Amino acid sequence: MYLPALNSWPPNAKQQNKQNIYGVSLLKPRVASYSVHLAANTNANASLRLDRVINYSGNCFNQTSAFIVQAPKSPNAVYTSQWPGPAACGSSFKTLANGTLSSVLETWKYSNNSGVHGLAFGAEGDRLYSADLSGDGVWTHSIGTDGKVAAVGTLAMNRTGLHPRHIAAHSAGQRVYVVLEAGNAVIEYFLNEDTQAVETQVNSYSLIPAGEFTPTNFKKAC
Repeated sequence: MYLPALNSWPPNAKQQNKQNIYGVSLLKPRVASYSVHLAANTNANASLRLDRVINYSGNCFNQTSAFIVQAPKSPNAVYTSQWPGPAACGSSFKTLANGTLSSVLETWKYSNNSGVHGLAFGAEGDRLYSADLSGDGVWTHSIGTDGKVAAVGTLAMNRTGLHPRHIAAHSAGQRVYVVLEAGNAVIEYFLNEDTQAVETQVNSYSLIPAGEFTPTNFKKAC
């Protein structure tokens, strides 16, 4: 999806009631909030209206992002992470009752080597998982009742250069799945029972079919 008012690149996030779309940009240090308007004729296409653009501030001043997600539970804050790094940061944004972004809630830092690409929420919506592509690790943050985050833990990849790009949490909890850009694999991790931090690798699934890795046909799987 192309959001011209922001000069934006997908991905975008749909607001929980599906009446808003949030966009980020790899070219501009800001976040856009759109509302979705359905035509009276249900066969006609819906339209988008740009309602607000918010510039990054604090730790994320003048930074860009490649990913944006909205928390599934109240206060339904919206979260982004800085890409491409280094010294990545994260930002969260408050929303109005109608879903429009209203203001920056807070910003936080990752590490000096970080460039965070993918984000995902845990099954209960009170954990935020970050795929740190440049830093070769996965971060776990808790989310408070006010929407603010607190660092819980960081798990490094078992070797450098694997570049975790995306992450997804199982809907039943207990585990997450991480897509490795350079490792061409999906890694399954168990979560710590008490903290819900990413903790133990249990499986690895190759994204390249057996016997098909040669110098002439090799392609990144992500």
